[in-house]
Order: sequence, then C-alpha cells, then structure tokens
Amino acid sequence: MHGGTQTGTTEHAPVAGANGSGDPSGAARARRLARRGPALPSGRAVVGGLLVATSMVAVFVAASGATRGPSGRAVVAARPMPIGHRIEADDVRLESVEVPAPSASRLFTSPGSLVGAVTTAPLDADDLIDRSAVVEPGADPSGGHEFSFPLERERAVNGHLQPGETIDLLATYGTGETAHTDVVARHVRLLDIEDASKATIGSTGKVVVTLALDSDDDVVRAAHATEVAAIVLVRSEP
Repeated sequence: MHGGTQTGTTEHAPVAGANGSGDPSGAARARRLARRGPALPSGRAVVGGLLVATSMVAVFVAASGATRGPSGRAVVAARPMPIGHRIEADDVRLESVEVPAPSASRLFTSPGSLVGAVTTAPLDADDLIDRSAVVEPGADPSGGHEFSFPLERERAVNGHLQPGETIDLLATYGTGETAHTDVVARHVRLLDIEDASKATIGSTGKVVVTLALDSDDDVVRAAHATEVAAIVLVRSEP
C-alpha cells in the first residue's frame, strides 16, 4: 500500500563465506586453527603428572631397599657365655648384619676362627663378638704376668669393676703441690676383683685386684707404685 507503513518480518541474507556460500570453507577453518598453535596442558594436569611420577619413584626405592637386606656378615654368640669360657663350634654362628665400616674391622667373619678362644667379657645370646671380648686361640689370656694387690674400694671405681674389663693403672707420687701422677700401665686386663674382707674378719673397705701385665717392666713399675704411691684404677673401656 502506498504511503503507509509496511509490516511483517524482515528476512536477512546469509553472510557469504570465502567461497560465496553461507558456511566457511574447510580450508579457511584449517588456516585459523593453524594460526592458534597447539594447546598447552593446564597447571592442574602438570601437577598431577608430577605427583604420579614422584609416587612411582618412592615405590621403587622402597621396594629395592626392602629386598636388598644386610650386606655384611659377622659372628654372633649362639648362647650366653661367661667370662673365661673357652668357645666351641656350637657356641657361635654366622649372621647377616649391617654395621658401619669402622666397626666391621672389630668383628669376626668366620666362626671357625673363634673355636678355642677364651672370653674376657660376658656375652649374651645373639651378641656380636667384638675382638676385645675374647682372647684368640694361641694368645696368652693372662697377658704374660699376673699381678695382685689390695686397694681401697673407692679407688677401684667403688668396687664396680668386673673381671674382663680393661683398665688403666695410675699412681700419684708425693703430696701437696709437688705431687704428680703417672700412668703405670695402660689398657691392661682385669683378671679378678675380690672383696678383701673375705680373707679377713670384718669389713676392711678394700678389694684385691689381679691384673694381666704384658712385660717385666710393667710388673716392676706396678710393684714400685703399689708400695710408695697412691694407686687409682680407671675403667678405660665401657
């Protein structure tokens, strides 16, 4: 109708693509995707991958450590043994152990090498046998000379020393400011310690100690010191 307003719907023409059609061509879409570059993984995906890798490494380390086991071998006591016991073949056995290198050199790796040895310290079952705890076959367990003398209990670790322990023998000569102390014998074996009151009537507060001295010179020095000096015994090994 002329002069009036035309009503109704308005149709929109489709936008032409690169080829003149209504849809973009496959080639144009491919070019746009190529310009974007490859997609990168998200931060959450990266963290998840690291956690999985870490857990796999931890499982491998734990499994390999559990299956490796002790790498060393050492002789242990098969049963309790007192001081002075002569070791027989069934008294010891070989066990797999893990010990630091400095300690390994003090242990035995062959049970046969201990047969005939004499214990100088008490051993419990399953104890590692240290070289200081035995006198090996062929060695003199007494150290060559046995030397005994009485001593005040408080000067012998209050009488708490045990046979088989290693001690130092110290002597203090003189009195007052001019007094001096010398080491008479170092690292000697204590063979016996006995309450002196067993040989007398009543308590004397003394003990009788018996030491294993290696040389004639040690014996001479010890004999002189016990006559003219104040003697003290010091435990040199725990």
